[in-house]
Amino acid sequence: MNSQLREVINVLAEVVDAKDKYTIGHSQAVATKAKVVGHCLGLDSQQLDKLEVAAFMHDLGKIGIPDIILAKPDKLSREEFNVVKKHPVLTRKILEPLNSLSNHVILGAIHHHERLNGTGYPFGLANGQISKFGRIIAVVDVFDALTSDRPYRNALSERESLRIVWNGAGELYDFDVVHCLIKSVDNGLI
Repeated sequence: MNSQLREVINVLAEVVDAKDKYTIGHSQAVATKAKVVGHCLGLDSQQLDKLEVAAFMHDLGKIGIPDIILAKPDKLSREEFNVVKKHPVLTRKILEPLNSLSNHVILGAIHHHERLNGTGYPFGLANGQISKFGRIIAVVDVFDALTSDRPYRNALSERESLRIVWNGAGELYDFDVVHCLIKSVDNGLI
C-alpha cells in the first residue's frame, strides 16, 4: 500500500475514534496489539503489515453510526444495537473501492465481530468461514475494549479481561489467537 493511501486511512481511523471520547486511540491500539499477536502466531512481515492495516481500519464504518448511539451511556436498545451492527458492512463499502487493498485486509476489517460459533455479526459466519485476520482482530478488539473505559462501565483490569477472553476461547474466539494474546501480555509485549 502506498504511503498516501496509508495516510488517508490513518486520518479516517482517527476521525472515527474521535467521534467518541471513549474510543480515542482505539484503532491504533488494536492495530499495534494485533501485530504483536500476529507475530506470535508466526505471520511473516508482509502479512503483519496487512494485518496492521486491517486492524487499524476495523471500525471505519462507525463513521456512519449516529454519535448519539455510539456515546450512549446506557445499554443500547435492540434497534440501536442493530444500527451498530451495520458498521462492518459500512466498513466494507468504504474499503472495497480501494483497489490497492488486498481481500485479506478487507475481510479482516469486516470479520472482527464474527464468532466461531456463528453468533457474531454482520454475517453470522462460523469457524473456517472467518478470515485469519478477522479472528486476530476480534480477540484484540475485545481485549482493548474490556481494558478501556466505556460510557456504560469502567475499564477492567488486564487479568479480568484476559479471563473473559479465555472463557470464550474455542467457542467465540480462536484458541491459538487467545493463547498468543495471553502470552504477549504475560511477556510485557502488550
